[in-house]
Amino acid sequence: MSDLIELYALIERVDRNETDPLTKITKAEELSAELNRLGDRLVGYFIEQARAAGHSWSDIGAHLGMSRQAAQQRYTPRQSALTMDDVLHGGAFKGLAPRARAAVTDAVEHARRLDHPTVRPTDLLLGLLGDPQALAVQMIIRLGADPDTIRSGLRQTGDGAPVVIPVEPATRTALGKALSEAIGLGHNYIGTEHLLLGILNDPNSEASQALTTAGVTLDAARETLRRIVEEIVRSRTD
Repeated sequence: MSDLIELYALIERVDRNETDPLTKITKAEELSAELNRLGDRLVGYFIEQARAAGHSWSDIGAHLGMSRQAAQQRYTPRQSALTMDDVLHGGAFKGLAPRARAAVTDAVEHARRLDHPTVRPTDLLLGLLGDPQALAVQMIIRLGADPDTIRSGLRQTGDGAPVVIPVEPATRTALGKALSEAIGLGHNYIGTEHLLLGILNDPNSEASQALTTAGVTLDAARETLRRIVEEIVRSRTD
């Protein structure tokens, strides 16, 4: 019965906005596509949650009665439909510190402003560079790089942003690497410093290459962060 109620609600939505029978077919097709995208996000959300909980593609495939490769081929595109809000609510990134969360939120706005079809690692980097007080920016400056120069070197055009902007797989990977960096350092939060390290983990991304060209390499950034943490600890014990 609930399915019928939902169906009639959708029918009413089309009927309410259109009068021409042929136009109604077009609008129904558009609404159906919208529901399919929402369904992909729903499934992708729980795939992301399972992956964040440590389940491999082999685990997921075995549970669904298919091979690891089949599960990956079937569900990776659905993960690609996830928005930044979807990813952040998946559970693994609940430890984002306030400045890091602001940078991630700003990344979506940069993607929208630059007309990007997805939230790219460059958008995440722009989100970091927008806060001069962020530890990530302080690390960049300590390494002799100029945040404004890095920002101006990033591509500022896109191919058209959809209403709901999904997160590019490379950006999800950068977020995952940020979490790994935080865990590896024994930190119980994800800060802007970890997001910077997460971006640098992928040497092939435009964001990482822009940083590396400016002298901000992964090893150098890790060492700089280690020194900053030591300074903070010493200042608290003095």
